[in-house]
Amino acid sequence: MDTGLDSPIREAIANEVKSVIASSQQDMLNNMSAMMDSRLNRLQSNIQQSQFDISNAQINKIEESVSDNYKFQRKGNENQFRHSVKVISKLTEARSLLDTPDVSLSKVAAAKDKISEGIDLVQERQKLIKLADSSELGWRVVQEYITNPIADDSEDEKRMNRAQSRAERKSKAEKAKKRPRPVPYNKDRSSEDKNSNYKPAYVFKGEKVKAELDSSKLNELDTTVEVIVDGSIHI
Repeated sequence: MDTGLDSPIREAIANEVKSVIASSQQDMLNNMSAMMDSRLNRLQSNIQQSQFDISNAQINKIEESVSDNYKFQRKGNENQFRHSVKVISKLTEARSLLDTPDVSLSKVAAAKDKISEGIDLVQERQKLIKLADSSELGWRVVQEYITNPIADDSEDEKRMNRAQSRAERKSKAEKAKKRPRPVPYNKDRSSEDKNSNYKPAYVFKGEKVKAELDSSKLNELDTTVEVIVDGSIHI
């Protein structure tokens, strides 16, 4: 249809319409992009919150292991055990935070493996702390447990009992070596004579004993001999 407009005018109007439409489309795309970003951010926040909740649940389970009806005998061991629980909690939380869509799967898997190894080490340490605390010999039993491993298919309880027995034997042997030897008692006779409270080394009671002691036997004794007969003292 002929509008009576010159060709240049029609072309200018067409270009303006195209520009308005293009601008509207761009605005629409921008709005859609912003909307999608907002929704993705909310989704990511929800995912992180869910992971945080899961992490907290795991941490709570770990912390509950402190009160597993085990009563510590030494406060230092209990403090070390609780410290290890905190370390495990942090490692577990780190593992959950790494489990996000914006981290490559290979890195996540590697991080999980390393964190799991760390958790295993700390849990093994906790077992040793309990072993030391449950024995009067303390860390000596742990040393026997570590340095004398037995077959992998053996029960761990048997390994602990054997470590306890070895530690007890070694402790008894060390105490026997440290026990002082008895020394013969030799007291100066001159000081004995001067001491009014001196008591003779040999005291014999009864007529029969007095009759059996002759002078030769008395001379062989390197001490004063008193024979008590009927309340009288005979030297």
